[in-house]
Amino acid sequence: MLTRRHFLQISTLTALTLPVWRCWGANATGPSPFELVEQWYAQPADWVPNHPGLPIVHFRHALAYDPLNAKLQRSGWRMQWQGQPFAKPYFHSQAHVLHVVTAGTGVMQTGGDKGKQVQLRQGDLLFLPAGTGQQLLSADPRFQTQAWYPEKQSWDVCRSALSTSAQCRQSATTLSAASRKMMQAFGTQFLTT
Repeated sequence: MLTRRHFLQISTLTALTLPVWRCWGANATGPSPFELVEQWYAQPADWVPNHPGLPIVHFRHALAYDPLNAKLQRSGWRMQWQGQPFAKPYFHSQAHVLHVVTAGTGVMQTGGDKGKQVQLRQGDLLFLPAGTGQQLLSADPRFQTQAWYPEKQSWDVCRSALSTSAQCRQSATTLSAASRKMMQAFGTQFLTT
């Protein structure tokens, strides 16, 4: 038997989830869950190699109810840690990373000491290709990111120049077709394949 209490609970739940159902039912021309804030290429800088063929990309997650984790997992990404990135400069030599800001605000330096500073806030995503310098410059106490990496890519923390052979492996680190398709759907334009 449907009581008044159950009816009100169902009505409230339906009203709260209706925007989600509309979004899921929309065709491919519906609103994108992401806004491309900016993308740029970083040149090698001192001991930081940066990636020669993939851009650094800053996205903003525009729809709060979009199932981001499932989308990343379908594209072959796995969350491997969460917290604040290191305050000292570093890079990953053979793994791309996607920082998903889950709380607070912060500023990250990308591309090395003379690279670009990026203002991040909750809902932002920052894609850093393998070899890209990164450093947390400042953050409020609540600032947290989830670090997502492609399957089968092993992340390391490098704080000095790579050997010639390691640099060749780093610059050859590619982006899977599924990841490339996902990022292009978010508005990224790649200069190389």
